[in-house]
Amino acid sequence: MRPDCALATAKMMLLGDYRDRLDAIDVPAVILQQSNDPAVPLAAAQYLHEHLKNSILEVLEAGGGQSGMLARLEEAMGRHLGLPSPPAATSYPSADGPVMLH
Repeated sequence: MRPDCALATAKMMLLGDYRDRLDAIDVPAVILQQSNDPAVPLAAAQYLHEHLKNSILEVLEAGGGQSGMLARLEEAMGRHLGLPSPPAATSYPSADGPVMLH
């Protein structure tokens, strides 16, 4: 990413405050939140859910490393979008631990 784009994105994410506009949003929204996200506390997701009229909040349990979290995220997104479940992951050992393939 270009440094100027990265800076603009970081400013928008860290300095932007759009809470006063949330009550005006009237489209369905699914909020997927990791239970122990070190960057975004659960209270932030709960706040969004309380202020977005047509929202669903699903808290995804942490654990299983990044690949486990990505699998739970993929499953949740598919469920909320009405997609078929992804095939079961196959685990192959490697020097760095299991590698998940779909």
